[in-house]
Amino acid sequence: MRNDDVSIYLGEPLADKQTVLEFLYDHCDIDDYVSQQIFLENLEEREKQGSIEIAEGVILPHFEYKALTRTKIIIIRPLQSIKSWSSNISKVDLVIALLYKTGDSLNEIKLLMQMLANDSFIENLKKKDVEVVSQIIRSKLCK
Repeated sequence: MRNDDVSIYLGEPLADKQTVLEFLYDHCDIDDYVSQQIFLENLEEREKQGSIEIAEGVILPHFEYKALTRTKIIIIRPLQSIKSWSSNISKVDLVIALLYKTGDSLNEIKLLMQMLANDSFIENLKKKDVEVVSQIIRSKLCK
């Protein structure tokens, strides 16, 4: 994964699910390949298949599409917790979005999942400043 395949946004003034999903679309550089409607519908459909909450207050929305140029990760820490994300998710403090290009290597994805299984790693993502979060993520995932 390259450095520019990982984007980190901390302290974003996002108040609800819709604004988060629109922010994701606007910052993932896929508008040449995928319409916002298809992107949002796909994320909603994935969420209906099973919970995207991977830890208390941490969600992992994911989007897979063959026309993406490459796999990307977008991390968003809203300025304030998002209340009532869905009927199953009451609060969101951290969004780790995975935009997966169908057919890409799963090595970085597997490594990310291993990192997310560590409670102290998640706490660092929730609390540290952008430079620390960037160094933590990029030192493990980017070449």
